[in-house]
Amino acid sequence: MPRRNDSPDGPTPLLPIALLLALVFLHWRIAAAPDGFLTTGEMADPDAWTRSLRVLALYLGAAWQDPILSALSAPDGLSLHWTRPLDILILAPAWLAMRLGVDPRDAILWSGAWVSPVLHAVALLLSAWAARPLWPGIGAWITCVLLMSSWAVLGYSMPGRADHHTLLLVAALLTLGAGMRAAVDEHRGQQAWLAGIAGGFGVWVSPEAMLTVAPLLAGLGLAWLIAWDGKRLALQGARVALGLALMLALAIATERPIAEWGLAEPDKVSVQHLAIAGAAAACFLLAAPLGRLVPWARVPAGLLLAGAAGYALLRLWPDLLRGSLGGADAGAVALLLPNVQEMQPVRFGTREQIGDALWVMGTVPFAVLTLLLGLEFAGWARSGRWRAALIVALALVAGTGASLMARRFALDLAPPAAIGAAGLLILLGRLLMGAARLIICAVFAAMLFGLPFVAPLLTTSEAVSARGCPVPALARFLSAAPPAPPGSVMLSDSLNIGPELAWRTPFRQVAAPYHRGGAALLDLSAVFAATDDAEAMRVLARRQVRLVLLCRDTPPLGSPWPEESLRRRLLAGERPDGWTELPLPSEVSSSYLLFILN
Repeated sequence: MPRRNDSPDGPTPLLPIALLLALVFLHWRIAAAPDGFLTTGEMADPDAWTRSLRVLALYLGAAWQDPILSALSAPDGLSLHWTRPLDILILAPAWLAMRLGVDPRDAILWSGAWVSPVLHAVALLLSAWAARPLWPGIGAWITCVLLMSSWAVLGYSMPGRADHHTLLLVAALLTLGAGMRAAVDEHRGQQAWLAGIAGGFGVWVSPEAMLTVAPLLAGLGLAWLIAWDGKRLALQGARVALGLALMLALAIATERPIAEWGLAEPDKVSVQHLAIAGAAAACFLLAAPLGRLVPWARVPAGLLLAGAAGYALLRLWPDLLRGSLGGADAGAVALLLPNVQEMQPVRFGTREQIGDALWVMGTVPFAVLTLLLGLEFAGWARSGRWRAALIVALALVAGTGASLMARRFALDLAPPAAIGAAGLLILLGRLLMGAARLIICAVFAAMLFGLPFVAPLLTTSEAVSARGCPVPALARFLSAAPPAPPGSVMLSDSLNIGPELAWRTPFRQVAAPYHRGGAALLDLSAVFAATDDAEAMRVLARRQVRLVLLCRDTPPLGSPWPEESLRRRLLAGERPDGWTELPLPSEVSSSYLLFILN
């Protein structure tokens, strides 16, 4: 089949340069904002501080396959579901900076602060390649603009976000781009292998990459069912699944000791993800000989193969469809997840919610419209591009459904939404004539490019942190004259400042906002909600706590704490036996109370 979609037609080499310059300007504006990294020197969120702690621990000699971070969930440490690829991307340039004399902590912090913007630039260029099977020429580059201005992508890619989500974006674009090429041209087996390997790498980074991998496999399966000759498509699907399995096997062997190779964890690459790849490969290999049957005769075989594979997987792991949330423990489900903004569903009940949903969902309506029009007017049925459109449509459905359940999955929705919407102006130009074409194209150009690109600049540049519990000044005080021996355990009533305190001070922290740390969350709530001081002291002793920190503005964790709770009594001036209040400098005394336990 001709490969004209991959030919470099249309855009000048200056276009990618201009896009990269625009991206540099965009991230500079974000970093130089009043609450940006260049202004404050602070990372953007608790995850970034925790990632920095994890990379520092690796540099200082932590075992490669040890998931325990001792600085959090003290005294036992926090078992993280994160994996090593992003750690290496942060540590490698930091290590080079250390060789030039930069302090290790500063090197890791700066490397982590800029890893996501760099990955955003990689994703930007990769998106044009990924979209080319659908939109040859200049149309593919529209995807870059959409991903540059996507709220979901920018939120996870800004300076100071040492976060694996932008690495997931890169893996998703590589998976979709190679997968669409493999579907359009059944002779391009290397693209199928590349799609599987890229998808496996994405699952290695985080299992939520299955939101891209599963639609790709399903799209190839449906293409096998619809196409007149489905044998070659089934073989392409088998190559994708086998490439996926090879990468997942490598990931499991790399991340886990031999004794844990058979351990199934839904929130971290494990044997259950390898089993999904193996089941998909078996289905495609069995389906290949049936690909020469007329399409309607393949339906029973397809249903039987998919149903048997799905039934077997769900029998082995009933929580498989819960994805990463299947790894959340009881304490996190009760106290953490209901209060995490990115875990909340997208709603449409009020005007504000509708506006928020438009930011989160981005270009989904445009993508849907483009895919519907493309089937009629772009000649996809004749060129075979309908298979690529089918994969994008399924990824769009999966990402939309996941985003409606939790906002965080909007990042997984962004690649198919941007790829789908990129051809809207091209199709409108073909449909309309004369002045109508110019007017409609101008309106949609403003909607697609103007507002999404300008609004993040305006909102970010005016954003000023309203956090009521500033950490840097407190950390300077605690580090200059530690009130307890270094390595002592501190319990703070504010989850979000725990990782930053663990980075900036010599004290380990009890609570942090992670779904595997539910036991620490339950203990935090038990202490501050306690009406019996002896009960609170038992929990504190078990956690080996020496310091207790209260932020006056911290809302209660979970249900409102009773009026006679320990936290309310402490704020009211009551001091239980064995609690000594430590004087704080004036710049933080209005925000915090600090106690040492005798």
